Amino acid sequence: NSYVLALHWAFVNLAGIGNVDSMPVTILETITTLLIHAVGVTFYAIFTGNIVSILEDYTNRDNQVSGDLDSIGSFMRECRIPSDVQERIMQGYLMRNMIGNTSQQGDDGNEDLGGVGVPTISNEVLSRLPRHLRHELKVYERAEALQRRGKSFQ
Repeated sequence: NSYVLALHWAFVNLAGIGNVDSMPVTILETITTLLIHAVGVTFYAIFTGNIVSILEDYTNRDNQVSGDLDSIGSFMRECRIPSDVQERIMQGYLMRNMIGNTSQQGDDGNEDLGGVGVPTISNEVLSRLPRHLRHELKVYERAEALQRRGKSFQ
């Protein structure tokens, strides 16, 4: 009997529950109390784990969006895309990836932007842009490629 009471005391104190005002008297009460405490600690651990997981996912997504915005921004600057178009593309990216569903990709999500001597952007980043903005980015990228080729022929 004293071993069960000692186990109860140790579990209650180590689990952070602390001293309780009413102590179980019989072995059955002590075992029942231990089981109830174990279930309570388990639920608390699951709840805390889920909150931490949600916060970690949010942080990872925020870091990914930040990196993608930097990548898209430098790509657009190198391609000399007008600032109003840059702003529209950045807003479209944010709307799709911070508010909208990122799992919806267009049928041309794997198209390659870039050519010889032309800045490139990752297909993964590109696939997270809405379809119409990918096409607009492609138009400016191709225009930049033509300008660079035109200078090399002169």
